[in-house]
Amino acid sequence: MSEMVQLPEGLSDMPPGPRLARLLSTLDPSRLNGWQLVEVLTAQNRQVCYEQARLLVLARELAYTPPDGQDAAPVRDLGQEPDAGSEVAFALTWTEYAGGALVDTAIACLDRLPALHRELLAGRIDLPKVRLITRVGRSRRRARRPGADRPAARAAPVHHHPTAGHAAPSPAATGPRRGPQAPPAGGGRPGGGALRVHRDQHLRRVGQQPAVAKAAAAYNHLDAIARATKAGGDARTLDQIRADVFTDLLTGIDPTTAGTATAPAARTSVIQLQIGLPTLALLCEEPGDISGFGPVLADIARQTTAQLATTAAWRFTVTDHGLPIAEGPLSRAAANLAATTTHLIVGPDGRLRTDRAGYRPTAAQDAYVKARDRTCRAPGCTRRAQRCDIDHTHDWCYSHDTTIDNLCCLCRRHHRAKHVGMHKIRRGAHGMDWTTPHGHRYTVLYHDTAPPSQLERGFMDHIHGHTTPSQLRR
Repeated sequence: MSEMVQLPEGLSDMPPGPRLARLLSTLDPSRLNGWQLVEVLTAQNRQVCYEQARLLVLARELAYTPPDGQDAAPVRDLGQEPDAGSEVAFALTWTEYAGGALVDTAIACLDRLPALHRELLAGRIDLPKVRLITRVGRSRRRARRPGADRPAARAAPVHHHPTAGHAAPSPAATGPRRGPQAPPAGGGRPGGGALRVHRDQHLRRVGQQPAVAKAAAAYNHLDAIARATKAGGDARTLDQIRADVFTDLLTGIDPTTAGTATAPAARTSVIQLQIGLPTLALLCEEPGDISGFGPVLADIARQTTAQLATTAAWRFTVTDHGLPIAEGPLSRAAANLAATTTHLIVGPDGRLRTDRAGYRPTAAQDAYVKARDRTCRAPGCTRRAQRCDIDHTHDWCYSHDTTIDNLCCLCRRHHRAKHVGMHKIRRGAHGMDWTTPHGHRYTVLYHDTAPPSQLERGFMDHIHGHTTPSQLRR
């Protein structure tokens, strides 16, 4: 049993900052009793809030910093950088949404609600509550009538109740709503319930989690209907169309008459099944992988293939050491574990067919590149390759090179970041090499490949004239 130690006097009232951080780093939790642990936990949370406030300052400064290099002067621009969220996402290995949300919260908190940032810096409120308050503030500004007094938000940034930092977010703000609510007794915004219902109706969507192949096929089928409808000129967002078609199908309504506004296109969903060559040759029992949904056991994959072969268009990819060597449609015969005729990308001479004279890739190239990349090749982006653009790594207007080595999958946002946001990419020995507008470098490794050794990375950096190593990403 460890001997209990006494906590420093005044710990419960000590403001967050460097002094509190040094003190907390000297405490051994194993030598504290339950009462003391709660006291230290509270103090540590104050310090975390303080660090979160500093994180927002850094994100806000980055949002106003124009593209520069390692040795550039600290210049700020009044115009916000549209790709600051991507810079944050790449650096912190966050999603694009999380990086953009941090930048948005930082700008809202520091530029429009400075009192809220002071509360966070003092440890009296935490970052989740700050996000909630700024999100509600953005919703109210969007819903404000034309001609309203907008500058008043800066003059009186937040009405902070003394107990707001010690209260949990209300279920009405964070949980599912049970329906329209009347204004509270004693006042409230007229029509507030209607505004919330309108907002929730606008944000309707259908999501999916990595699961079994049937769930993958169901979501792909739903998505195919929604995209066919959107291509016909429907004004709704894809999320809204998917939600409407989903409810129509569950309630027995034909989506061609209710869930869609135009005549839909072909709706057979496409599912990409990745399988290793040793597994295909029965030399091992490594699981396969359904693109965008995760691994699947061999037995389950065979059973599901047989069940879905008539309702979903399956494609297969055979890989060797992580790189695809064959790709093509999976026939009904293959679903019954019989022989199949495959479309090979490998030519008679054993080399990949990669030639293409024009700008647009062939159907075979398109299918191969999507099977090889699986997802968007930007750092941390998991958008499925089937929903990405096929882009020339080295711009076609300069290279006139439409080969699989010069093609990669990029989602629309990162495709724009490359062409408009001053991000640079190239295909390296170990993956896609990215250089951000601020000069940071990232290497997105190829799927199913081991990371390179430090010696290999140093050698490649030396060849390309880089003085700092790139950071590895998947």
